[in-house]
Amino acid sequence: MSEMFNSAPYLLPWYLKKQEPLLQYKNNSLNWEYIEKIDGKFIGIVKLCDEEKTLGLFNSVVYVHASTDGLFFCIWKRLESTAGLQKIELYSVNDLSSITDEKMEMQKLIDNYGSGYLLTGKPLASVSFTLLPEKEFIEVEFPEEFKMFDEFFYTTDIPGLYQNANPDWTNTAILSVVPKENKIYIFPQDWYNQSEQLDKGYQWITRATRNAETGKIIGQGIRMNNFELDESGRRF
Repeated sequence: MSEMFNSAPYLLPWYLKKQEPLLQYKNNSLNWEYIEKIDGKFIGIVKLCDEEKTLGLFNSVVYVHASTDGLFFCIWKRLESTAGLQKIELYSVNDLSSITDEKMEMQKLIDNYGSGYLLTGKPLASVSFTLLPEKEFIEVEFPEEFKMFDEFFYTTDIPGLYQNANPDWTNTAILSVVPKENKIYIFPQDWYNQSEQLDKGYQWITRATRNAETGKIIGQGIRMNNFELDESGRRF
């Protein structure tokens, strides 16, 4: 099952390898680097670079989803405890330019953690939407540029996901994003949110994709085994 996650969005800094997710800049593969400390101080910044320059800086808990040719990528922050407002930006890798004062920009990113990431190029397109806890799906008018992407998934938290919820329940959902249909499908993770055995602050769902053989949603998480959901997309 593990190799099926190669097509899933990458949650930074987890799952990163030197050239995964694969992005191509001027016909060369870019490198990802996790910088834990500078001058003995923890920073936890991810850097996207080629052999000569830095093209992007990222805080933790940011998603990157590359196109199959590596020339474009979607990027968004994992938002928690918000009103459900989400934003996805789409970039062309070749539109990125060098970050000049890397150390200063890293410090800005640390000081403004909520900004999520720093990219010098302008996004090719962006889309914003509000998730509604009572809906199984929402309709979103995706710009045409997004329609190069097939279905992809990500995990977020939707306040008020359950009516009359137990106060110990959490609000995690997996979203199926389908730009070509202009729809986003919402799958509350009942098995996780309503569990009395899991430690929600220690164990959490990170990413998902679809099992090409069974058609079911499969997922990964921190300090938990890979899992496959049933036809409901909400439980095993």
